[in-house]
Amino acid sequence: MTMKRSIIFSGNTVIWLNQDEAKIIDQMNKQLERFYGDKVRVVSVRDLGKDDLEIKVERELKGLYFIDGGWINHIDESIITGMSEDAFVPGSKQLLFPIIPYGDAFFSPDEEFYKLYKRQIKVFTNEIVDDVNVISTPSDLTMKVKYKDTTPRRYKQDIFDLEKKYGNLWFLRGQTIRTTLQDFSQICTRNQPKVSAYRGLKKLLLDTYEITLELTSNKSKG
Repeated sequence: MTMKRSIIFSGNTVIWLNQDEAKIIDQMNKQLERFYGDKVRVVSVRDLGKDDLEIKVERELKGLYFIDGGWINHIDESIITGMSEDAFVPGSKQLLFPIIPYGDAFFSPDEEFYKLYKRQIKVFTNEIVDDVNVISTPSDLTMKVKYKDTTPRRYKQDIFDLEKKYGNLWFLRGQTIRTTLQDFSQICTRNQPKVSAYRGLKKLLLDTYEITLELTSNKSKG
């Protein structure tokens, strides 16, 4: 993976997402092994493009606390955050409120849990997350994390126009866009269409998407 982001999963160790998927999975599973042994395992970490991340977890835990419909329970919450289950259950160690009782288990409304997890990510990684969604079944979890778009405002229209032309830029990583200044100025307009006017956009494409933009012009590149 080459996502230039970081995350925490089942603990407060910062895991960088710009390394091989196998290494990311190994680091996450080392966090999980402390409490769950081999009963809970991350099986895939996927970059979905546009700063969207998907983490899939398989677990062999008792189904006592599972509710049909995909509610995440305090066991799932403890797996994701690394907190003790006590943090989500009424008692002296409870950290998350409110809690909805359901039989022998206690469930946090999604919104409250997501606020907590997004705050954790911000504290430990300084990343800003727009959205987190967890789908839970008796045997696995699928978690999707959407990072906040950090594209500078002055380049948002450029990125929008480029994606209309080339499609999702995340899938062009490592590639080079070669075109003429005249053609490119029809995609990303400038008051003065010259090579130097695209210097900032070229840097953004390289730093964020690892895309090299090569513009050719019959005129001087000044």
